Amino acid sequence: MGKAVEKVNPGRKRARFTKEFKLEGVKLLEAGQKPATQIALELGIRRNQLHKWQAQLRSKGELGRFEALALSRWLNIPKSSVFAAN
Repeated sequence: MGKAVEKVNPGRKRARFTKEFKLEGVKLLEAGQKPATQIALELGIRRNQLHKWQAQLRSKGELGRFEALALSRWLNIPKSSVFAAN
């Protein structure tokens, strides 16, 4: 049915980033104090990746959740109490 696909570089692994890392990158981008290229170089990622993370956070409407989660971790507040229904 299908032809076997051979990987070009089978030893290469994808980089994985934490939600907090992504959030911090997007925050730096939206602060506007540095160009996206400079932020990307400092973080060791590609510039386009910053813009993709920003678009994903906006489209999913999860920026508030990410900020709340990051803040709860910083303040050592349990995640369950941060997202509990009022």
